[in-house]
Amino acid sequence: MSIDEFRRRLTGTALSYSEIERVILRAVRRHYLAVRLDYRSNCLRFDSGNLEIERTQGQLTQLGQNLYKASQSMVGPSAAESKQIQKNALVNHCLSTMEAQRKAILERKVIIESMKEANEKRQRQEAYQRQQERKKSERAAHLREKARLKEEKTRREEDRQKRIKEQEAMQRKRDIATKMKLNLDEQQLQELTGEDLMKQREQAAIKEAKKRNSKMRAQSNQVDYLCRAIRENEREELTAHIKEKMDAEEQRFNEENKRSATKHLKTWEVAVEEKARTAKMIAFREGWLEELYAVRSTRLEAEREKLIELARLKKRKDKLERARKRILENKKRKEAEEVSTSVVLHVGVSFEWVCC
Repeated sequence: MSIDEFRRRLTGTALSYSEIERVILRAVRRHYLAVRLDYRSNCLRFDSGNLEIERTQGQLTQLGQNLYKASQSMVGPSAAESKQIQKNALVNHCLSTMEAQRKAILERKVIIESMKEANEKRQRQEAYQRQQERKKSERAAHLREKARLKEEKTRREEDRQKRIKEQEAMQRKRDIATKMKLNLDEQQLQELTGEDLMKQREQAAIKEAKKRNSKMRAQSNQVDYLCRAIRENEREELTAHIKEKMDAEEQRFNEENKRSATKHLKTWEVAVEEKARTAKMIAFREGWLEELYAVRSTRLEAEREKLIELARLKKRKDKLERARKRILENKKRKEAEEVSTSVVLHVGVSFEWVCC
């Protein structure tokens, strides 16, 4: 099993990875587990022969003792004494190098811890880089998809506008063909160009103008003949009719002039009477103005006092509102400080409990 997979499975537990690692090491030393943490290969190895180091050393010691007894029984006491001397030298060498080996083990432990931290940091950086690259690729894909959809929408809009223009052009051709009374099918209308339509329209317009001009010329001649005959036969009746119209218009003008003069006269008489009536009020104008100004001054003074009182009340209300806001802010700040203090104490107690 890889160490990364082992860490992923430990997510959500109360202990950290370093604490779980120490627990595993104690279990291995007491022969409860048979596992080795291989940081060079970044994996956990189970049922390996290199794990039970102390047990293997005990077996080798027992084998050496047995071999020593056998050799002593076979060789004699001189060989046993030399073997004892070698054994004592080996024990002294082990005792002399034990402290150095312990320091080397501790240094190796520090190196392993630093390597673990560097590996974890590298893995976090690689995961962060992968996440950023994935986000960047997703963003680029989203932008490409958005651009593609926009381009597709633009292309569809252009195709729709093109179809609408083609339909409008075909409809104009149909209308022109209908007005010009041309018997053309759809294929002929599509092949029909603007120049052909202009030529046919020009020819039809020339033909229609010639026909209309000839008809108007004939009608003009007929009307001219009729008007000439009417003028010759009805001249006296027309003269009498015009004279009657002129007399009626003159009479209407005179009546309108008389009505206007009567109206102006009545208006002038009413204005003269109103002037005579209002002339009597001139003597009382000064007193009336003084009373009016006094009333207005009183009202203005009352309104000014009222506005001053309203401004004073509004200022006091704003002051009370600011004081209330400051009290609420101080209360919220104290509550936040109490909550943060309780959280810090709780975290400290939890940390002490975990350490114990």
